Amino acid sequence: MTLDGKSAVVIGGAGGIGVEICKHLLMNGLSKLAILDVNELPHDTIASIKRCNTSADVLSATCDIANKSNLSDVLCNRVMKNFGYIDLLVNSVAILDERDPDRMIAVNLTGIINSSLLAMKLMSKEHPGGRGGTIVNVSSIAGLEPSWMCVYAASKFGVTGFSRSLGDELIYNQTGVKCLTICPGKTDTALLSTFHAKENLLFCRQESHPSDYQTQSPSVVGECLVKAILDGENGSVWIANEGRAYKMEFPENQFLNLKESK
Repeated sequence: MTLDGKSAVVIGGAGGIGVEICKHLLMNGLSKLAILDVNELPHDTIASIKRCNTSADVLSATCDIANKSNLSDVLCNRVMKNFGYIDLLVNSVAILDERDPDRMIAVNLTGIINSSLLAMKLMSKEHPGGRGGTIVNVSSIAGLEPSWMCVYAASKFGVTGFSRSLGDELIYNQTGVKCLTICPGKTDTALLSTFHAKENLLFCRQESHPSDYQTQSPSVVGECLVKAILDGENGSVWIANEGRAYKMEFPENQFLNLKESK
C-alpha cells in the first residue's frame, strides 16, 4: 500500500505515539488525515502535525472509542462526509488503571474491536463503494509476553489476537481489508509514567522503576508503522522496541490448522 493520495484516521492521535504516527503518515505522502481522540488536541500540536505536509487536508475531532454510538457518528458523519473514503484506520489508544478493569478493557480492547469492525464494514469490497483498505492496531510487547500488569496485559493480548485473526486470508479475500499489528516496547510517553504508579496497579514491583528501563522515542513507533503499512503482509505483527523495527515471526499453528479447513 502506498500512502500517496490516501486518507487515514488515527484514533488516539493526541497521545505521544499517536502524534508521531500522524507525523510519519503525512511525511510519507498521506493526503487526508483525521485525528481523533477523547481529548481535544492543543492548537500547537495540530500545527506541528500539519507542518509535516502542508498540502494535506487535516481535521481533528473528539471521539470516545469506548462509546460505540459516538465512534460511529464521528467516523460515518464527520470523517466519511469530509473525506469520502477511509483507506487506513490506525487504533493507537491505551489507558492503564488495573483497579478499573472494566474501563480498561472497554478502551484498550472493546473500543479497538468496535472501531476495527466498523472501519472494515466501510472499507469492505462487499460494501457499496468499498475498495478495501488497511487497519493497523497498536498493541504492546505486553500483548506478547506475561506482565505483572495483569489486566493491561489481557487487553493487549486481546488486541494482538484479534488483529492477527482479523488478518486471516479468508477475511481479506472477502473484504479486501488488511489488518496489521504494532507492538511497541517501552516508549517515552505519558502512559509510561503510570506503569509504576501504585494507585494504578494491583501488584507493584518494588524492585523496579521506570528509570531502570531503556526507553525509545515515539518516533520509532511511527517509523515502524509506516514500514509495516508499506511492506507488511496481511496479519503480520511488527515490533518497535529499543529503537528497532522488525516483523515478529510466529511458529506454525499447532491446534487450529486453518489452512487445511479452507
